[in-house]
Amino acid sequence: MHYFTGLALVILASACRSIDIELGPFERCGPNSNTRAWSESDAVRIAQEMEMQVPRIRELKGIQKPAPLVVVSKEPLPWILSGLATPLMVLIGPASRSEERLTLVHELAHWFRDSAWNRLPSCVEEGLAMHIAGVLLPVEASWHYQPFSFCTPDTVDLESFREACAAVIDPAREHLGKDSPRLRAIGFVVASSLGIPALRELCERAEREGLAKVPADWIYEALPLHHIAGGSWKAANNRRMNEIDDAAKRVRAGAE
Repeated sequence: MHYFTGLALVILASACRSIDIELGPFERCGPNSNTRAWSESDAVRIAQEMEMQVPRIRELKGIQKPAPLVVVSKEPLPWILSGLATPLMVLIGPASRSEERLTLVHELAHWFRDSAWNRLPSCVEEGLAMHIAGVLLPVEASWHYQPFSFCTPDTVDLESFREACAAVIDPAREHLGKDSPRLRAIGFVVASSLGIPALRELCERAEREGLAKVPADWIYEALPLHHIAGGSWKAANNRRMNEIDDAAKRVRAGAE
């Protein structure tokens, strides 16, 4: 692989902002990994995690395209980002070290998309990445996702769900940073309640009908929550968190 310096990544298209990323000299490649980093230990660690997780994410999402280049950056990313998936690569910032595995799996879940998956509304796409990371890494997710339980609204009517689906989590607009946990919580409830096969069917239906995004109405009507009494959204999130916590306990018990 060629060594690029000063690679400009446009990461905030709406604001036309970019950051310059210099690819580190340490490279590790395998059947399911392609990594560049500024230390050999970082490159080896990320490559090993990719070898484990990439096949699992491919299976979950039904996407068999090659693994992305994962770059471990030495530059800090914008404050709201610990990682980023772009069409060219997955970028992991230095601030992500405390939650590196979860960040990596989350961004890989974003990256493995096709023309159908691209039709998910933004908050549901974010929720799907959270859901997949929770399935694959319950130990990490069990503590990291707890704050989102407090952000989940008690009720979400169709109009507010449409607004959530239309909202773009844009780090260039700091006022959305305050709303980001709520949007992520809504997306997480949707993705974990419907499940991956049902979301895939909705995406394929939207593709067949020539729609750029799955209409919020379709998703809302498919949810087992919208017709239940108030509190069902928060309750659904809490149930999913309990499932993640139980899975985390089983993983910890198996490691002892």
